[in-house]
Amino acid sequence: SKTNAETYFEKAIAAKDAGHFQRAKQWFSKAAELSDRTKQALFWLMAADCDKQQGRLSDALQSLRIANRCNPTSHMVLVSIGLLHLEMEKPKLAQRAFQKAIHIKPTSVGYIFLGNAFCQQGQFDQSKSCYQLALRLEPDNEEAHYNLGVCCRDDMQYSRAEKHLRRAIEIDPKYAMAYAELGSVLFKKKRYQESYKALQRSVKLDPDYYWSRLYLAVTNVVLGHLKEAQKQYHQAI
Repeated sequence: SKTNAETYFEKAIAAKDAGHFQRAKQWFSKAAELSDRTKQALFWLMAADCDKQQGRLSDALQSLRIANRCNPTSHMVLVSIGLLHLEMEKPKLAQRAFQKAIHIKPTSVGYIFLGNAFCQQGQFDQSKSCYQLALRLEPDNEEAHYNLGVCCRDDMQYSRAEKHLRRAIEIDPKYAMAYAELGSVLFKKKRYQESYKALQRSVKLDPDYYWSRLYLAVTNVVLGHLKEAQKQYHQAI
């Protein structure tokens, strides 16, 4: 027979699937009250997602802190706290959460997120070190190559940026954002025709990606394709 916790959990999932997020959170909290601390952390993690779905980020953070108190060594909870801090534009707090998560369990994803937190603070050397550590753990992680490429671009290391963005595309040939940033790097290197081709590919893969069209509009201006530039600009905005 089902325990009361399992019954509340099933009610919470049903409410969440129906879009009743506040009710779902209430059921998750009820399930947590009747569970061991490990399961409590999981239920509060789910409750935090209900808060996020309603745009209630402060409430989501409170739910995640409860989850962290229930299970202080949960890598998943700490990463979730870090991601929420990034979303709330608090990269220093995100950095601390990701560092705690990595101390518990070093993963490529954890290092990528930590690199993003450093990057948002303009600490490019630390950011690049994190992406490199991610690649030591997982050499073919396209997200690590992409983020390292973008970080190198922002730090004006264009050749290094091109290398990693091309590697991200080799791993995932449909990576529209990587094509877009590669186009941006090639533009910075004044290789305008190559930039144009990369950006066209990005737009084809993801017509709704804003930066692809904006980069392509600027490249078209330089190439003298003014009508095409105007078209891409209007589609971007």
